[in-house]
Amino acid sequence: MQSLIAAMNASLDPAALMRRIAEQMCLLTPKAGGAAVSILTSENEFVVVSAHGLVESLLGLSLPREGTMQGRAIATGQPQVSMDALNDSSITEEVREIGARLGIKSLVVIPLLHRAEVIGALSLTASEAFEFNDRDVAAMAASGRFISALIGAHTEMSSLLDGFLNDPNMSGRDATARFIGSVLWPELTENDELHQSLDDLMGTPSNLRTAFQPIVDLDTGAAVGFEALSRFPEHYGLAPRKWFDIALRLGRSLSLEVAALERALASAAAMPHGCFIAVNLSPLTAMDPAAQEILLKQARPLVVEITEHEPFPDNLADALKPLRDSGIRLAIDDAGAGFASFTQMLRVRPDIIKIDGTLTAGIDDDPIKRALVSAVVRLAEELDAVTVAEAVEEPRQAHVLQQLGVRLSQGYLFGRPEVPSTSSGR
Repeated sequence: MQSLIAAMNASLDPAALMRRIAEQMCLLTPKAGGAAVSILTSENEFVVVSAHGLVESLLGLSLPREGTMQGRAIATGQPQVSMDALNDSSITEEVREIGARLGIKSLVVIPLLHRAEVIGALSLTASEAFEFNDRDVAAMAASGRFISALIGAHTEMSSLLDGFLNDPNMSGRDATARFIGSVLWPELTENDELHQSLDDLMGTPSNLRTAFQPIVDLDTGAAVGFEALSRFPEHYGLAPRKWFDIALRLGRSLSLEVAALERALASAAAMPHGCFIAVNLSPLTAMDPAAQEILLKQARPLVVEITEHEPFPDNLADALKPLRDSGIRLAIDDAGAGFASFTQMLRVRPDIIKIDGTLTAGIDDDPIKRALVSAVVRLAEELDAVTVAEAVEEPRQAHVLQQLGVRLSQGYLFGRPEVPSTSSGR
């Protein structure tokens, strides 16, 4: 909750708001080469708090209220216009000198007033004389009224939020923060909830469980390895794959994958020692030195399955060389379904190619799928790699895949993922 409150406070940054106002006014008023927002201080001075374009160098400039176009604008509540600013005697000498230095020849100042209270002034400038017409000034004035309301509402909201943030003992503080965030910053609030769920997921060891699904030899039917699959409590409401996708979006993919990897390797102690353990890692996590250090400490045979829910980096093969030099085999997961194109497989040259379930489903009745699997098997032979067919559920599928030259397989036909009893409580 503290992170949400801090993010809400940061989103009400007045300096950022003023900066956006100046930038957007230049974009929305093509004739204007510069825009500035000045705020009237308690000392009766206008201070430029945001400046863009021609007047960017004026940020922080102070001007008196008396005798300036800004002062006249807030006194009359009307726009002040000078179409020949360099020769306009109603403008102070100081301002004319600034205009000459910056090349400003047209100047319009719009009063910023909210509920009869003075905020400051909006200034728009152009490098040509007589650049703005009455229609332009009217549009600027309309924008000024909106900007005044925006700044006023922003100031009021910021003041309320400051009081709220500075009172940690307020009753229902977290619930109020959640309500404010849900109404004004729904994406921010959703991300905060997801961050909290990830914190809880990784902070409680019993939440990170691992199920193992056998990988069998199609010729003998014997298990030669087991794929480690993460399983999270049902009350988290989403499948594990979704949580890994969320972690990637929130920039926490590495931490969740490493936590799941450590749990999988600890749970693998309950599996037959003569079989390899296959763990799933994204390309960037597999390349990470911390993740590689965890893998290199293992004594049993391992396979790292590179998931292709994100593109493979160009240097993936080189980065994985320490693992392969140590005897850890590399598998390309879900071949035919994601980013693992033939070109990428040629570049990475995996030891194992896993054929996606979308190709194996109904393969006994689909000649196109059989042709695609045959192509993968042929490529694997040229790479001296082993093929594994995923999601095999029917004996007919297994028979066809075996005829096509697929050596290994996994799926419900051979066994469902199961959590070893020795790991369920850890």
